[in-house]
Amino acid sequence: MKKLITPLKSLMVLLVASLSLSACSKKVEQPELPAPQTVMATPYGTAWLVDKYGHLETNYEGINVNISGNGINRNTTTGRDGRFEFKEIPAGNYRVTYEKDGYESTVQMATVFGYDYIQVAVLGPKATHEIFIEEARIQNDKIVMNMTSNPVAASTKPIGYIVFASNSPNVDVNNALYYRATNSEVLIDQYLSLSEIQKSGIDVDAPIYLALYPKTFNVSQSNDHGLKDFPTINKQGKKVIQVIK
Repeated sequence: MKKLITPLKSLMVLLVASLSLSACSKKVEQPELPAPQTVMATPYGTAWLVDKYGHLETNYEGINVNISGNGINRNTTTGRDGRFEFKEIPAGNYRVTYEKDGYESTVQMATVFGYDYIQVAVLGPKATHEIFIEEARIQNDKIVMNMTSNPVAASTKPIGYIVFASNSPNVDVNNALYYRATNSEVLIDQYLSLSEIQKSGIDVDAPIYLALYPKTFNVSQSNDHGLKDFPTINKQGKKVIQVIK
């Protein structure tokens, strides 16, 4: 016997269906997520001063250090030991500039995410001495350089210099694959390691060229947004010499 659907049952069925459709069409509210917190960093470092002969000075106080980037622009000065610190800045990439009256300024790029140490910066005066490579030759596993200077290097006043190397005769501070900064009391038989030169990408079986700026100095390299430079090098008077094999 076929069952009849009473009006009351029909009404209940329609009501349930209506409630189901209403529930399906209602937008489900998502809980609000907390805003991401900014990671704070406390970068610190040291900056040193050297005289024109490459000797570290004894007091590094008063070097102005500026950090900029990510809406931040702050200044501080170093203590006698050369140390500086910036308190609680947003993590990220920054430009760090070092300046002091009487010295050439230098720049570094730094990435900080916590209590991070920034690479040491060294400030020096513009060099006044003249220095030249008289001859460069390969001897065993080294490039041996005979050099001269004016004034003459002395045990109490070593001469600082930077040599740049490349397979190109146009080698300079901007395109050299390898450079070595040092200072010495005796400039005869200064040397460069062939293995280190090779690691930099220079073909040691091809012609090798060395560049030396007569008025140069061995302080840290500046890196300003990927543009590398040596602020205490006088760009005039560059001399290039081919290594004798």
